[in-house]
Amino acid sequence: MWLTRVIAPAQNEQSSVGYVTSAGNVGVNTAAGQEAVGALMLSPCGYYALPDIGARAALLPLEGGQLYLGVLDHPALQPGEILIRLQGGPAIRLKADGTILLGAATVRPDGVIVAKDFIKQ
Repeated sequence: MWLTRVIAPAQNEQSSVGYVTSAGNVGVNTAAGQEAVGALMLSPCGYYALPDIGARAALLPLEGGQLYLGVLDHPALQPGEILIRLQGGPAIRLKADGTILLGAATVRPDGVIVAKDFIKQ
C-alpha cells in the first residue's frame, strides 16, 4: 500500500492519538503530552475540511513530521451513508437509497421535497 511506503518505517515511530488543539495549522496534543503542530492532512481528492478543536485524532510519523489521518469518533451511520456535519450545527446526510436529509427537510430519490414547518412564499 502506498501509505506504508510514505511513512518512515526505519524510524520505528508509532502512531499516536491525541486531541486537536488548533485547526488552521493542524495541531494535536498527543497522549504522550507532545504537541504536533503543522501536521499534514490526509483527505480524499475533492474533500477539504479542518478538524474541530477537541476532536480525538490519529497521527502517523511522516518524513520528520506528522500526518493527520482524521478523527476517531464518528456518529452512527448505515452502510453507504455519508454525513457532512458542523460541530453542534447543521448536517447533510446522503443515504444509500438516494434520500438526502437537510436538517428538517428531506429530498426523496424521486425529487419530492418534504419539509417540516414549510412556508410557501
